[in-house]
Amino acid sequence: MDSTQDSEVGRPAVGGIGPVGHDEVNRWIVCADVYRFLAGCFRYPETDVMATNLSVLALGLEKIQTVPKSVRAHMHRMAGLLNGVGGQDLRIEHERLFGTNPLCSPYETSYCPARKERILGDLAGFYRAFGLLPVAARPDMPDHICAEMEFMSVVLLKAAYGLRRGAREMSEVCLNAHQSFLADHVGRWYAAFADAAEERTDLDVFRSTADLLREWVETDLRLSHVSATSYSASPTIPFGDSSPACPIVS
Repeated sequence: MDSTQDSEVGRPAVGGIGPVGHDEVNRWIVCADVYRFLAGCFRYPETDVMATNLSVLALGLEKIQTVPKSVRAHMHRMAGLLNGVGGQDLRIEHERLFGTNPLCSPYETSYCPARKERILGDLAGFYRAFGLLPVAARPDMPDHICAEMEFMSVVLLKAAYGLRRGAREMSEVCLNAHQSFLADHVGRWYAAFADAAEERTDLDVFRSTADLLREWVETDLRLSHVSATSYSASPTIPFGDSSPACPIVS
């Protein structure tokens, strides 16, 4: 990615937010929208209209020049794929990949089972701090990829809101949380998850989603100046778990 793209989407320093303009606020909103898009792609497609809505969001993000060119190219491809796939095909493949006996575990703790309790406790603390509560039907799954993508979106939207309101302390709390969550959670397992999904799916739409996840998180890590150490253990498969919905709500 060239330096112009870096300057367009670069983050302000966490400890020193200066005067903020409209472009700075929009930058955070766009970042939040990319994470929201990824959460939607990994959520169980209960209705056919979900794919249509995601396609519209992808087309919108593709047109925003502050989104890195490589990510815009992914959005263009995703919009076409989402328009061309049937809802039933998506549901069948989602269940095969991420459902009851998943080929690709969508849970962070599957990639580091020895630290499961610590990871779940840390995630619960993040969610509580930002007013996110577990869905009654899925209270035990805060480490689902959908939940983690949604959390990143919420934190970035709150950062944008704080910047717009001139609430520096609120913005700094959100920026710190974003960087910590990226380093301690998303950044540690996104690559293994994306590799598994890409290798094991039979649908181009999920293959492209895995590519986008990898591209976006790598971009976020680099531009946020965050380092994350990948889990070294091979993922375990949480047999008996299904994932029909995102397990957290605001």
